[in-house]
Amino acid sequence: MFIGTDRFSNCRNCGRKVAVGLYECPHCKEVYPHIRNVLGWRVNYTKALDPSVPRRSLWPFATPSWLRFLSPSLIAIVVIVVVVDYLLPGLLANLFKRFGQSADQWHGILYLIMSLVLVLCLWNMMRLKR
Repeated sequence: MFIGTDRFSNCRNCGRKVAVGLYECPHCKEVYPHIRNVLGWRVNYTKALDPSVPRRSLWPFATPSWLRFLSPSLIAIVVIVVVVDYLLPGLLANLFKRFGQSADQWHGILYLIMSLVLVLCLWNMMRLKR
């Protein structure tokens, strides 16, 4: 533990942030509330000891790593398909004809799926930012 040179310390009883000049904790009314080390020196404030500080991960989103990159990856795929369809429309038409149905029907299905994926990705990203 560090020697207390900061302006705040943790309370011995409740662990919350207490200013140096206070002789009574404003939260739990503990007398001389500052945490001290073995030598009797006051210890600086640490958030790990404070129960009022919410526990958060280092990454701002509390999601698995594969889910963090899922939405941006799907959005990138949608953008690539739209760009390829805009620049080379014959390429996708030939690809759709290989499945045995008309290209217009496949185009409609593809754009319906892409719009649903895009809406789900944006909804997922907005939900994760809260």
